[in-house]
Order: sequence, then structure tokens, then C-alpha cells
Amino acid sequence: MRAAIFNIAYLQQAMGGVSTVTAYVALAVSLITAGVTIHVNRKARANAIEIESVKAQMQERASERDARRDYEYEARKRLYSDVEPLLFQLTEAVEIALRRVSSLAVNAEEGALSEESTWLTAMNEYYATYTMYQLILPAAIVRLVQEKLTLVDFGVDQKLHLQFRIGKQIYGLWRSDHDIRRSGRQLEYNPHTKDAQQLRFENPEAYWKQGLPTGYLDIVTSALIVRDGGPTPRVLTYEEFTRLLNSEARPPAFEPLIDLFWRFHPRRRPVLWRIFAGQAMLYRALLDLRDGAGLTGFRVRLFSDEVIIRRFDWRDVPDLPESVVIEPFSAAAEYLRDQLGASVVESPPSYRQ
Repeated sequence: MRAAIFNIAYLQQAMGGVSTVTAYVALAVSLITAGVTIHVNRKARANAIEIESVKAQMQERASERDARRDYEYEARKRLYSDVEPLLFQLTEAVEIALRRVSSLAVNAEEGALSEESTWLTAMNEYYATYTMYQLILPAAIVRLVQEKLTLVDFGVDQKLHLQFRIGKQIYGLWRSDHDIRRSGRQLEYNPHTKDAQQLRFENPEAYWKQGLPTGYLDIVTSALIVRDGGPTPRVLTYEEFTRLLNSEARPPAFEPLIDLFWRFHPRRRPVLWRIFAGQAMLYRALLDLRDGAGLTGFRVRLFSDEVIIRRFDWRDVPDLPESVVIEPFSAAAEYLRDQLGASVVESPPSYRQ
């Protein structure tokens, strides 16, 4: 800028008094040129800084994407190696468990679960041991999955996450007796009253304990897990279960489980039958996922009245209405909707009693 002013002054002297207007015009041009140069230089420096900032942001985002991709790869690898095989075992187990729930109903209707029968009074015999094992097995497998939760991230696979959510509900139903008895038609249930141990033989519907408290459930499922120093824990086979059940070293943890099934009948244990009804719905949901059901809009399907009567009709007394067979499934459906949400569990009108 100073150079421009000096140049104008010099020109004035050299030209011997050239018009002042001409001099000021030249000065103005020099000032404008200098200002434009300064602005352009500043803009160029700002643009260079902005370009470097954008480059740094792009590099940071690329690093974040790479880190996220690496994390998801490792998370999927852990999930598929540590958890997916267990969820596959769970699906295989619930297929058999669903048949056992139906078997309980059929055998009750045929009189095999009457008080005179030994099917669920001789608890070391095949029917009792096989039924107990197959119905508690899914919970033991879920327990193994739960032990791995700190090592895996279900957020990278929605299907496995949904399978695990359903499995957790199968597990949780074992301890839901006090809640599920309030769903639908509320049942009288007082297994912890002072004289319950004596009253339960006179009125098992109200006084027989029909669920496993959280602590007992954890102990029972832990007793079904083998930790023999191998690479991973596993559940007992049926052969190992029966051998342990009938040995002098039978774990005390098995006693609450045996008591649940001893002299069981859907009519005498209505709360426990609701639990089995809810688990049966969840069993079928896992089988639906196995058989290709899509995740979009997936819902736990409820059994129609027709299917309930065909597969779970336990009536062994004449003139009982169909409603006594359908109602436990209605109550269980209501409980599951409360737990998982109406968006996950169907709610057809036929289940409203």
C-alpha cells in the first residue's frame, strides 16, 4: 500500500504538476489492486485451512468406519462361534419340549396322570425323568448363553438377538408363577402360607408351589451344566441326567424340580400349566425362526382354539367346557404380551375371554 502512495507522489513530481485528478485515480487503482491482492491471499489461506480440516475429518471418519467394521467383524465372529451353536441346540431342544407339553395333555386326558397312576409319582421312572429333562433343558441352554453375554454383542445380528429374547422368556416363565396366575382369570394361589405343606395335598391348585424362585432356578440349571475342564461347558445328556438323578449323589438342586412334576396334572396345577402353555407358544416361535420366518413384522404366533383343543386337551372329567382348555393359553398369551409387548406377540380376538 505504501509503495502505491509513493509511486503516485513520484509521478506527480516527475510529470511536473500533472492533474491532481489523474494522480488520485492512479492512487485509487493501486489501493484497489492492493486490497484485492490482500483479500485473495487471505481467502487462499482460509481455503487451504478448510481443505486441511476437511481432509482430517474425512480421515477421522474413515478411521471410525474401519474401526467399526473391524469391531463388527470380531463381534460377529464371537457371536457365531460362541452363541449361535447354543441357540441351534436351543431350537432342537424346544422342538422336543413342545411335544412333551402336548404329551402331558394327552396323557392326562387318557388317565395316565391320575392320582392312581405311577407315571408322575415314581419320579425315577422313564416318563417322569424324560419329561423333567426335556422341559428344563431349554432353560439350561439359555443359562449357558447368558454366561457369554459379557463376551458377545447381539446388536450385530437381529435374528440371533430375537432368538435370545425369546429364550430369556422361556427361562423367565419358570419363575413367573405369582405373576402369571394374575393374567386372565385370576387364580387362587397361596403356596407360602403357614400350613401350605399340609394343605397342598387337599387343594394342590392353590397351595402347591408351581414355579421355581429365581435362586432355585439358577441352581437347578447350573446343576444341569457340565464343567469338566473341557473347552466349553455343556448341558447334561439325558443319560447323564438320569444317572445323576438316581444316584446317591443326586444334587439337592433337583428336589424343587422333582416336586414341581410329582403328581402333576393340568387340573391340579393350573398355574404351572399356564407356564407350560406360555412356553409352548415361545417354542413354536423359535421353530418359526428356524424355518425361515422373516424378521420384518415377526410376531409370536398364538395357538388357535382349534389347535389347542386338538393338541392340548387334557379333560379327563365329563362335561367340562372347552373354555377350561383354552383359558390357560389365553392367560399365558396375556402375560407374554405384557413381557414382550403387543408388537411382538399376537393378540387375536379369540384370546379375549
